[in-house]
Amino acid sequence: MKLKSTLWIFVTVLTLSVAQNDRFMASRQQFALELFKNTQSTSNMLISPLSIDFVLHLMFLGSTKSTTTEMKNGLGYPKSFNAKAIELNLQKWSADIKMINGVEVATKIYVNNTLAIKNSYKLSIRKTLSSDLEKIAFIKSKPATKKINKWISDSTHNLIKNMIAPGVIDKDTLMILINCIYFGGKWADPFIPNANLFENFTAIDESVKTIEFMYQSSVLNFSKDVPELKGASAVSLNYDNTTVSMLFVLPPADVDFKSWMSSINKINWSAVDKSMKPVEVRLRIPKFNITFDDDMKKFLKKMQINSIFENEAHLDKIFAGQKAKVENLFHKTIIQVDEVGTVAVGVAVMKIVSYSMPFNPPEFTANRPFIFFIRSGPTIMFVGQYVE
Repeated sequence: MKLKSTLWIFVTVLTLSVAQNDRFMASRQQFALELFKNTQSTSNMLISPLSIDFVLHLMFLGSTKSTTTEMKNGLGYPKSFNAKAIELNLQKWSADIKMINGVEVATKIYVNNTLAIKNSYKLSIRKTLSSDLEKIAFIKSKPATKKINKWISDSTHNLIKNMIAPGVIDKDTLMILINCIYFGGKWADPFIPNANLFENFTAIDESVKTIEFMYQSSVLNFSKDVPELKGASAVSLNYDNTTVSMLFVLPPADVDFKSWMSSINKINWSAVDKSMKPVEVRLRIPKFNITFDDDMKKFLKKMQINSIFENEAHLDKIFAGQKAKVENLFHKTIIQVDEVGTVAVGVAVMKIVSYSMPFNPPEFTANRPFIFFIRSGPTIMFVGQYVE
């Protein structure tokens, strides 16, 4: 009888741990969607919610008091999650991502060489996000900028250069927190060579232009009129030798793109994946490149992440007796999609300063605005839109 009781307790604890991880991943997916919706414009765009998520968590791990509460809410965590639960799940998530073939993630913090950083914070960021911390003389702005930009360039296969502009680093700079993510993958089913055609694309402003489309006819995971996506069609393209895939989502032809996006407040990704079945699809999608570059501060404030940017920021787990706040969160991404595969990179740089399905082959022709996700399992690494 005693043995049965012990066994039951073990099973219950294990089940709760799995359920907690599911809730953690659901919160990260929701954060990615909310960030994408708040960043949208009438132009082609691409963000890496994963890269921004990691940098924000570097702040979360160093926050206290009302800043911790605000960041927890802004990051989309349920009330039942305490800081320890977040840290443990973050550690597992970070480790899982590093195991994905074709994906490279690098996180680093540069700190003013005159400052003392608490040992507990150093241990926390190393354990959860494998982040290195290096002291540097920010007062020597040009060499500091050059060194940090080289690290970013090396971490993105030289695709993102001169990320930090001259003058960004100055005497008030306390820390520069960086996350870089790189993905390079070849399609499991490449597009047909020399089959590209120039066809019409109806942009978000209803203007029509002629662009280059790629073509293939393959067995792909496909779903039409997906309820979770408000009637959109979805097709998933796998990359070779990795768990990463690219999901293209095409809204119904008779709906306004902006209205359709506004109607999507939450996505049950499990339901979307279950709706998709392997069928032969005649696929036409544009061959495209997108570069995005902006300060994410204004978008994060829309998501009620405010205090880290204000004098009221509580970052007491990082510094001893030093008042600090986030001044900027620069974000740059690049994606190249062609007949062979995809290359996508993203960098998030945070600057901290002192105060101051049918029988016949269906067609999926992305000749009007669409959105796309690059993901592995529940992790959304990149999300973007092609609208013009």
